[in-house]
Order: sequence, then C-alpha cells, then structure tokens
Amino acid sequence: MTTKTVIDSLLKWSGTATLLAANGVRALDLSHTADVVLSLMGCILWAIAAQRASERALLTINAVSALMLTYGFLSIFLTH
Repeated sequence: MTTKTVIDSLLKWSGTATLLAANGVRALDLSHTADVVLSLMGCILWAIAAQRASERALLTINAVSALMLTYGFLSIFLTH
C-alpha cells in the first residue's frame, strides 16, 4: 500500500466512524452539541477524502453539510 492509499483509507474510516458516532448520539438523544461536533468532524474528514480522490459528488455533499453544521456549531456557542 502506498502512503496516499493509507492516508485516504484513514480519512474515510475515521470519517465513517465519526459520523456513525454522531448518529448514535442523535438516536439516543444524548447531546445536541456532541451530535453537531461529531457530524461536523465526520463531514470534514469525508470532504478531505473526496477532494483527494476528485469525487465531486462526495465533496459537494460533505462540504455543504460541513457549512450547515458550522452554522449550527456557531449558533450553539454564540447563544449559550
């Protein structure tokens, strides 16, 4: 495996694990803040992986989601 392949795999699996954790937090209604933070982290990791792989559709969904989640993140911390 090349270094690029290893980095790409780490980005994808880290992003996947982070998004799954966010889904678990959301499903169990544990913490809105943790949900937003984990979702944002997962989307950023996947957006980076998509950029590296030149996957425009994956980049679009994850970059737009990250922007929306950034707004949510900022609204949490600016209103509390």
